[in-house]
Amino acid sequence: MKISELKRMSKVETWHIKARISKIVPRHDMIMVLMYLKEKSGKPTTKGLSEHLELRKMSAERLLKIASSLGLVSENNNSFRLTNDGVKAITNKKVFIPEEGTWEIALCEDPLLSCSVVYLTVHNESNAWEDVNPINKSKTKQRQNSFHEIPLLLMELINYGELIPLTGGEELKILSIDERVEKINSPKSLAISLDLHQNKATLNFKEKTLNPTTIPPNITVATVWEAFLTNEGKMRYWDESRQSLAVSFNDIDDSEKNTMKKKFIYRKPEILEYGQFEDVSIEGVNIHARTKKDAQQWALWRLDQNITSLASSDKYDEWCNEAIMPFSEYDMELPDRSEFASQAWHNAETANERQLAWHLISAVDWDL
Repeated sequence: MKISELKRMSKVETWHIKARISKIVPRHDMIMVLMYLKEKSGKPTTKGLSEHLELRKMSAERLLKIASSLGLVSENNNSFRLTNDGVKAITNKKVFIPEEGTWEIALCEDPLLSCSVVYLTVHNESNAWEDVNPINKSKTKQRQNSFHEIPLLLMELINYGELIPLTGGEELKILSIDERVEKINSPKSLAISLDLHQNKATLNFKEKTLNPTTIPPNITVATVWEAFLTNEGKMRYWDESRQSLAVSFNDIDDSEKNTMKKKFIYRKPEILEYGQFEDVSIEGVNIHARTKKDAQQWALWRLDQNITSLASSDKYDEWCNEAIMPFSEYDMELPDRSEFASQAWHNAETANERQLAWHLISAVDWDL
């Protein structure tokens, strides 16, 4: 079966925050210090570092002090050791550097996302004159109403650890945020699409495709199909061994009777703990007769479709076998040619029905 992409629009909230953020950047001077501490046997010292890097002792002390303030090294009795962050910095050849400032941050609280930060950029505050200018008085007053205490979603980002915004870029850490934040009234949404057959998740924000993300491993084609069967009360009609759904003959159209496959629309599916999605189509579902009566009606319909030329005795037997073949679990027989010809002639109303009756009656009358 083929399930269309799971899609939904997820709300994005935008804030202006005053915060201390640590961004990862190349710092060759720090990397050289860390490499010395890693390679030096015994107890690395300030004097040893100054000699190793051919620096004045004062410069070596300053570098170690900076490394310590960044959490890359620890000091004990004038002996220095790498921290876990220091080891990571050597591997990445980059160092996290704190920066105070005002930022614009967009957040999307969706259980499908591994990171709630859509983007984070520097925000340039308006100058004092713009704020007190009579022309902007109403705008300034309105802006004052936009300030709130820091919400939980922002609080959770503090010391969350390393993260990369969904729009991409380098890793960063949010170390602290002022208690008062400004909410920006600019409603936007993040489009989320999950292709379960390709195991691919796509994010789109303001008509731009963002960094690819992953689909939770417990959201699969089988998961959605099981949810559909349960929600629609069809679970008892699903045959797992045949990978086929039992249906009533009257509930399928001519195309489905012919292909023995059916299409369903799953309205507003709610998948596990991940919430609700837009309607999805489920195509190519194998189907079979729910009861013997359904099988009999279905086989007769298939026989009608098979008769497209004179129904000689051999041909009629072949068409009957083809008609009942999908329903081998039921012990049933189709009417013999004479009986079926009589029924067709008696019931014929449309041009197609009269044509079918002629193929049968003619073959019987001519004893073909």
